[in-house]
Amino acid sequence: MCPAAVEALGAARAWEAAALACLWIAAKHEEVRRGLPPASRLAPLAGCSVRTLAAVELHVLGLLRWAPLAGWAPHAPRGRKRSAGAPAGAADGRAGRPAPLQPRWSAV
Repeated sequence: MCPAAVEALGAARAWEAAALACLWIAAKHEEVRRGLPPASRLAPLAGCSVRTLAAVELHVLGLLRWAPLAGWAPHAPRGRKRSAGAPAGAADGRAGRPAPLQPRWSAV
């Protein structure tokens, strides 16, 4: 992580802001969200604003190429069946649009 990039987001103390953003990301994934302190309490610890802390968090996630929905394919709503002559996707309103992406992995 480049400190200059974090400083460009508005953090006066780049390393503190980046470290706090990393800890906050990890805590969001491991702990109950309601048990975490809000950004308004964390940002002063890093010497930055709430908006800057959120921007640093997004910067870190971008560096990690975080894409939790990549490869996710939504399922058609249950209970709606398409007629025999209808094109694929007509029953769920996707007629004329390409089929959704299929996951690149399989749960085995």
